[in-house]
Amino acid sequence: RFRVFARSMGDVMDGEVPQEWREELWRMIDATPHLDWQLLTKRPENYQRYLPKKFAHNNVWFGTTTEDQRYFDLRWPAMVRLRERFPTAPLFISYEPSLGPISLAGTSLKPDWVIFGGESGSGARPMNVQWARDMRDECATFTIPFFMKQMANTSIAKAKHSIPEDLRIRQYPDEPNAKWAEKTPLPPRLKKPKEMRQAVRAADLVHIQPAVTKPTLAELLNQRIAEVIRTT
Repeated sequence: RFRVFARSMGDVMDGEVPQEWREELWRMIDATPHLDWQLLTKRPENYQRYLPKKFAHNNVWFGTTTEDQRYFDLRWPAMVRLRERFPTAPLFISYEPSLGPISLAGTSLKPDWVIFGGESGSGARPMNVQWARDMRDECATFTIPFFMKQMANTSIAKAKHSIPEDLRIRQYPDEPNAKWAEKTPLPPRLKKPKEMRQAVRAADLVHIQPAVTKPTLAELLNQRIAEVIRTT
């Protein structure tokens, strides 16, 4: 199955986001049961507030950002409460940008997935590689898939290419034994990777530019997904 990381550069659970943007996202999820949607927020308490009462999809992964132990302790309890409503949905943390150590030992309900990443860009704050190794080892102890995204560096390319050999691990909840690949190969049945990228970009445009985007963009996205993306 293909995965869609919804609004990777934004936060759909931000209280300042217009509700109609969220409603359009829910409609997209309704229309694409063959895709796995990954939602990420720094405001996990708002999942309960903004998700429709009848929202009962089994193809949505819920995540929260936890930059260090303080933010993990602050945000993870809201994810624990979400488990009561969605008992089978993957719950994950994005430990990015990593700004301090985190231990998962103090919570009875562990994440189903951990993404680890340092900060990238001209003002990237430093990351201690031991934090990544400690989290990798904890994930192994608790049988949690671990995904090493990048190190801290001045550019995304350098951040990805500077990952030490022992941290080149990219696992998923549905692929816990996945092997490292510099570039994830496209499935043989996917013939038009360019159109797929355009479809995913269109998903972001729906939410980034509602004032200038034509109302039929979501419709176009669904058509593109139907044409290009198939369940593997």
